[in-house]
Amino acid sequence: MVDPIRSSENGRELLLDSLWRIVEPRLPAPRTRPQGGGRPRVDDRLLFFVIAEVLDTGRSWKKVATRAGVSAATAHRRYVEWCASGLWQALPGAAAAEFGESPETWFTERLCEQARLRMTG
Repeated sequence: MVDPIRSSENGRELLLDSLWRIVEPRLPAPRTRPQGGGRPRVDDRLLFFVIAEVLDTGRSWKKVATRAGVSAATAHRRYVEWCASGLWQALPGAAAAEFGESPETWFTERLCEQARLRMTG
């Protein structure tokens, strides 16, 4: 299995490692299944990296998710869940507060703009 972020260019992996500190506490709590069972939840950090690569590069969900060892449906479902939670609206302000004017803030703004564009259409 190839980690799509670690194998990427332009230092994106370093930016994403920094951003994870502000993303993780803003993620919605996982829903519990009242009947129990089901598959174990896929790691949020891995899916954040997959979603970030899709948003950053425009590559397909299937291509990026498959390289990371998760299903495209799972990655897209988590993206939709995070859209509904308001994550992408909250991140630019959080990045600006945490990092000031920096590559992390610029990258976060770009990811969130792409997330908004995909949400609307």
